[in-house]
Amino acid sequence: MLGSEVERAGGRLSAAVAAQVGLAAGLLRGWLFSGRRLPAVILATALAAAATGLVAARVDAGGPSDTAEPPPRSPSALRTTAGGAVPGPSTDPSADPSPPGAPPGAVAGLTGSSGNRTARLCWQPADGAAEYVLESRDVTAGEAWATMPYPIKERCYTVQQLLTGHAYEFRVLGSNSAGRGAPSNTVTVTAGPPLPGAVTGLTAVPGAATARLCWHSAAGADLYLFDHRDVTAGEAWATMPYPIKERCYTVQQLVAGHTYEFRIVGSNSAGKGAPSNTVTVSIDPGVSLPGPVTDLTAAPGQGTVKLCWQAARDAAEYVLEYRDTTAGEAWTTMPYPIKEQCYTVQQLAAGHTYEFRIVGSNRAGRGAPSNIVTATA
Repeated sequence: MLGSEVERAGGRLSAAVAAQVGLAAGLLRGWLFSGRRLPAVILATALAAAATGLVAARVDAGGPSDTAEPPPRSPSALRTTAGGAVPGPSTDPSADPSPPGAPPGAVAGLTGSSGNRTARLCWQPADGAAEYVLESRDVTAGEAWATMPYPIKERCYTVQQLLTGHAYEFRVLGSNSAGRGAPSNTVTVTAGPPLPGAVTGLTAVPGAATARLCWHSAAGADLYLFDHRDVTAGEAWATMPYPIKERCYTVQQLVAGHTYEFRIVGSNSAGKGAPSNTVTVSIDPGVSLPGPVTDLTAAPGQGTVKLCWQAARDAAEYVLEYRDTTAGEAWTTMPYPIKEQCYTVQQLAAGHTYEFRIVGSNRAGRGAPSNIVTATA
């Protein structure tokens, strides 16, 4: 019976397995019908071969097997870790979406400054902001708020092509994937005019310790700034501290025998334009310095002091030097010369004490200072 079963299994197997089953069948048949006892080793081999063939036959025929692997898990039942795939919930975003983050905080500290038809805006970072959005409106034109169509990554931005003289309002909002935050404070900026054009045609005529400068007007210039340097003394460029409204100016108190360079720059509320050409002036050294000023006197008044002195030899004009001793000031030179031998100082602080001295001047330079007088306004 066992041999018949083995033989039937052999008919259903591949050639390699069938050969193994056939060997087992022959041994068993010999044991059953020959009446002789087989050695224990041969009998054990036959039984093992028969068992292998029967199991293989059952598998080959589609039957169940004790060694079959369990069906694989669905991919959705696995989760990935550092050690590989292990059972657990799925990490597929479509199956387990994460909630969105919060919008950014409010923008703070927005400031604005005017330029040449521009506005420079800067602000503090907003918590959680990935970028920033600019909103603006032209107040002068009565416009509504509008949003700039592209974001800003930095925390400063220059708005271009504004209309000269128009007032604009600006505010900034932080933005991220969750939306926009609260707007910043609002700043107002009035766009300035274009920078002045370059000054052209500067000329210089030397005089007695002077140089007469004239130039052509610059487009857009409201006033002019005067740059100068004493080349002989090795000085750097310096700017005269007050502007010039006209297009000619006489430089005073130059030193005889020295060479000077001058240039003019146009200016308006937007800033300075390009400088003019540079002109050079050499002062004639053939004149002696003035003698010292003598007998300086001071008569105080209500917020004034009247000064008088004796004429100095070879002096063409005089220079006033003064200081407020009550305020602890240093000596200051009045920026324009005096032609006469008396002068009333105006707009002094009531109750303050001042010191004064006078220096003679001509085209060769300045002489020795006078005696110092003190007066209380």
